Amino acid sequence: MIIKGTILLIVLLLTGCSGAKNDQQTVTRAADLWHVYDETLKKAKYVDLTHTITPSIPVWKGFGPSKFGPTVDPATKRPYTYEKDGFEATHYDLSTDQLGTQLDPPAHWAPEYPAIDELPATYAVRPLVVISIVDQVAKNAGYHLQRSDVEHW
Repeated sequence: MIIKGTILLIVLLLTGCSGAKNDQQTVTRAADLWHVYDETLKKAKYVDLTHTITPSIPVWKGFGPSKFGPTVDPATKRPYTYEKDGFEATHYDLSTDQLGTQLDPPAHWAPEYPAIDELPATYAVRPLVVISIVDQVAKNAGYHLQRSDVEHW
């Protein structure tokens, strides 16, 4: 969901607890984090910018569409069912990790960059800026973010 006509700017400034010289310092820094949560994050409005992963999610034409279907039991070659197996499962054949919602790690661009299992959980906690192009898309449904939009922001 994107808030129409607005530019959402979220900057998280969190104080880390690593490198503390003693237990009191660690407790103080942890308390500071709770203060940040109570005073800012607890009241924050969270906006989900992800795309739902579906077979029709937009991808570059060179990748082709993804395919979804029932997961097949390799022993019987039949889909799992609630009646027979007590569950159902979905098989996802994603044509790429370059979906509207990115799944690729930095290693996508160069082998010396980290793979997904090498990134710390905190990697995704970064300052975030959303530059709204709602007005441009309203005029042209095929509009994509342009360098000029970033420069104007």
